[in-house]
Amino acid sequence: MNIHHSDPASESTTNETSMVTGPRRRPGGRNARIQAAVFEATFRLLEEKGYEALSMVSIASRAGVHEATLYRRWKTKELLVIDAANSQIIDDIPVPQTGTFRSDLIEILQSLRIFLLSAIGQALFQTIVATAHVPEFRAFRKEHWRQRRTHFQVVFDRAIARGECSPQIDSQLFLEMLAGALYVRLFVANEPLDEELPRHIVDLALSGH
Repeated sequence: MNIHHSDPASESTTNETSMVTGPRRRPGGRNARIQAAVFEATFRLLEEKGYEALSMVSIASRAGVHEATLYRRWKTKELLVIDAANSQIIDDIPVPQTGTFRSDLIEILQSLRIFLLSAIGQALFQTIVATAHVPEFRAFRKEHWRQRRTHFQVVFDRAIARGECSPQIDSQLFLEMLAGALYVRLFVANEPLDEELPRHIVDLALSGH
């Protein structure tokens, strides 16, 4: 597994991307309650009606807030969905620290598997398909993956320090290979994602054959 390690810091990020997915600050108090209600309303409506039928009016009504409140914070439906999606993914797919490289990787894939099978995960995937032409979403996907790759790098750094993998490992390609197996199984082959699948994928990848 002696593939050259990719350097996420060397990638350039456009001004548009930084605007869309810049550092997020979790609000407190009333702001936190409003945001939680808006995000919950957004996800429920995505599940029920899909992205195309989603509107700021329907989100505001479901969340019990004034429509102007949404526009003051997010300006567009796209930016609201992006912020909600980013928050949910960060919460649902955290960076693990189990003590071994193998179990960390299994934990990442297990969290991803559960997320993809959830109603919210399904709704967000459909949203991604429906918004392939929207510049904000293209920027979001690129920047989100860059950020998540950077967050998960610590898993590889710890494994390298423990002597569990080569310092030359290409962490980006390795993560894409692991996660890609789940996406192909679910969205291309239409096969079930059973609970043991993450372990099988990781063991196959680590064995090298």
